[in-house]
Amino acid sequence: MLLLTAALAVLLALPMALRRQRRMADVVLAGFILTQGLAALYYVFLFSPALGGSTMAALRTFSWMPIVVFYTLQGPLLLWYSRAITGEGAILCKRDVRIVLGVLGFAIFQATAVEIAQPGIYARVPEIYIPWVLSGLSLMALILSVVYGYQAVGALRAHSQRIRDQHSNIDDIDLLWLKYTAIGFTAIWSLRVFAFFGPKLGLKASADFLGTLANFPTILLVCWMVTLGLSQRQYAGGAPRPESEPEADSERSRSPNPALVDKLEQLMDEVRVYQDPDLDVEGLADSVGISPRSLSALINGHYGVNFYDFVNSYRVSEAKRLLQDPDAKDMTIQRVFETAGFSSKSTFNTFFKKMTGTTPSEFRRLAGRERAVAT
Repeated sequence: MLLLTAALAVLLALPMALRRQRRMADVVLAGFILTQGLAALYYVFLFSPALGGSTMAALRTFSWMPIVVFYTLQGPLLLWYSRAITGEGAILCKRDVRIVLGVLGFAIFQATAVEIAQPGIYARVPEIYIPWVLSGLSLMALILSVVYGYQAVGALRAHSQRIRDQHSNIDDIDLLWLKYTAIGFTAIWSLRVFAFFGPKLGLKASADFLGTLANFPTILLVCWMVTLGLSQRQYAGGAPRPESEPEADSERSRSPNPALVDKLEQLMDEVRVYQDPDLDVEGLADSVGISPRSLSALINGHYGVNFYDFVNSYRVSEAKRLLQDPDAKDMTIQRVFETAGFSSKSTFNTFFKKMTGTTPSEFRRLAGRERAVAT
């Protein structure tokens, strides 16, 4: 499984990194996938009965250094890829670079110091040296990836909230798949952390089992990540001002202007602007005559929902009206959700069932049955 993961990761990463028309997100993704493959390959060289002895003898004190490098880079690369594909903020920041370089520099310094101060220590006491290294610098690098993995999940969750405050159709820019992928990799790294601590807690068998189990999902997550990552449209919208800033908070604390509420509801009820599948907060704010941030504050404060839920609730209401209308009984379900403003059947079905508790087809059948009983 490790060899298969290594081969697949290299075959997937190199074309992404070398192709002519590539985005920064593709380069970072290629780097992340490559670290996964190289780590799996080095595990084979380091721990297999056939190759482990010669690998450790050749690299001596530095035999564990690649593990530190891979673990140090994997978490930050996942976070940087999340930033790159969302298009929000700088991919790299000075703090991240300082942390990564600091961990790698400290690892190299300590390995060099041990080799100079006690040459040949690895050859004399490997049974002591190996656990010390793995529970030391390697564990520190692994915990670093876990921390950055949690940051990536948090960044993707914040992105999901931001796009719901700006767009009524998020099918092409939603990164739910990446959030689940980040959770998966973070869980794998967490299992490896437990594998380090397990023996010290008297759970060696469980730790060995979980440490081995962590090798298997990696290949599935790599394939999933590359397949969806290359087809994902990069988000080009700017990040709005965070809600915690004073100006945004003050707008939410004000009582909504009745005239603006009336105008907004007129656009939704009479003009039916929600039927535009590409409606976003900027376009609707322009029609109302206020700024996008003020419109978001108005919707959040007065209706208690974000822009995405606000618009799609009107679309579901329109779909319900069409499904109940006997004159529209020949309309297909696809025609119904397209007329209502939805661009995706899956999004329509999800929202419709969330608001009505039933599927569109079942709702139409029940509406027809009620009409038959009434007549």
